[in-house]
This record gives sequence, C-alpha cells and structure tokens, in this order.
Amino acid sequence: MPYRSAISAAVVRPLLAVCLASGAGGAAAESPAYFGLKGGVVTPDVVGLDYAINGGLTMGYAWGQAALEAEFTATVIDGGTDFVETSWQLTSLGLYAALRGTGSVYWKARAGVMDERLRFNTVGIALTGDNSPWSLGGGVGFQLRSGRRVEGELTWLDKDILLWSVGVLF
Repeated sequence: MPYRSAISAAVVRPLLAVCLASGAGGAAAESPAYFGLKGGVVTPDVVGLDYAINGGLTMGYAWGQAALEAEFTATVIDGGTDFVETSWQLTSLGLYAALRGTGSVYWKARAGVMDERLRFNTVGIALTGDNSPWSLGGGVGFQLRSGRRVEGELTWLDKDILLWSVGVLF
C-alpha cells in the first residue's frame, strides 16, 4: 500500500533523530531510576486487520540487572482494516519485571501484566473491548557513551497482537 512508505518515513526518521541526539553530550552518571520514549508497529495476526503505529512512555527503577518497569503506549496512527471506513486503535498499560544483560550491547527480557484497550471506529460508531493478559517481551539494547540506552524490543501484548518497538531510555 502506498501510504506505508509515508508512515515509515514519518515514524522512522523522528525515532532515528531522537536516537542519534541522545548519543550527544558527555558521560552521565548511571541512575537506578529511568524514563524513556518509544515508538513501534503493532501487528495483529488477524485476517482483515493491518498494522497500527503506537508511541509511548516507559518508567523504571533498576537494581543491578533487574528492574521494575511501567509502560504506556497508545496508537498515534490508526490501523487499517479490509472494511470500508473502519480503523482500529490499541492502548496498553503494563507493569513488568525486566532483566538486562551487561555491556555496551546487551539482551533484555521482561514479563508482567498488561491492560489492553482495543477500539474499532466504523462509520461514526466506536466499538471497544479490553483484555488484561500476561505479557512477555525481549530484545537487544545498546548502552551509549552518554549513559542513555537504545532498546529494540518485541512484546507479546495478546495472543494475536505483537508490538515491535524502538525506545530511548534516559
């Protein structure tokens, strides 16, 4: 679909700019408390639904390699469907226990609980539903000289929904 390249350019370029800008500056002291920004693609494994673009915030507190994270994401570009004048959005709020490896390139794994709200908009009518499943995720991260981290993750939000994201932690 032709709009996909426009969406990719609209999302990928700002994320790359944030990631590159976060590497500038002097070395920062490592703090156990952190927050971050993330963006990504929500991919439903459901016939007739196309992807949506979500953005969000992460807050956490680390004890060595272990951390407790809270994360909120919301749709910034609605997902398409095969149905005329119908789109969908997903909002999630999760609380996770996370583990990270050490080094400038590291692994990350997390598990927790998540409240998910799914909304379909069709011809002026909004249909909503929610689910509070367990959620799992993992990925790879990069520790920058500035002390910031850039993490790429895959998070299983529901049995049929994945979030592929890139985030910057401050």
